[in-house]
Amino acid sequence: EEAVDEAEREEGTKARLARKLALETARTTAMAEKKERAEALRTETQRAVAQRMSDVASSKRQMVQEAQDEIEEWKAMGRREEQRRLVRSASSRERALESHANAARAKGEMMRQRQIEAQTTSRAARLQTAQSVYEREAWERENQARVQ
Repeated sequence: EEAVDEAEREEGTKARLARKLALETARTTAMAEKKERAEALRTETQRAVAQRMSDVASSKRQMVQEAQDEIEEWKAMGRREEQRRLVRSASSRERALESHANAARAKGEMMRQRQIEAQTTSRAARLQTAQSVYEREAWERENQARVQ
């Protein structure tokens, strides 16, 4: 009987040890599975975060590029407007210079005409003066001739 009791105790001990081992194995397996799930979740989360950051960075790069393109367009528009302004200014300056040149030519022509008129008037005045002197001298000679 004692041997049977001993055998039953050993069987009970073996069964307890087997249950304990099975429980520890189940716990270990559950913990390993939990760690694997956590690691998979962490990896997936990191992948999702990396993708989101990549998307955000790409979006920011695109926004920056669009802003730079818009700035370039504004600068180009400013350069075109400045070019138009310079062309208008040069054209206006050219017209002003042409107008001044025409005015200077007209004034020069007017001054030449006045000079010619003055010379003509002066010559006519000298001729008239000479004629008057000649007539007065002729009149004086006639008077002298009558008096004698």
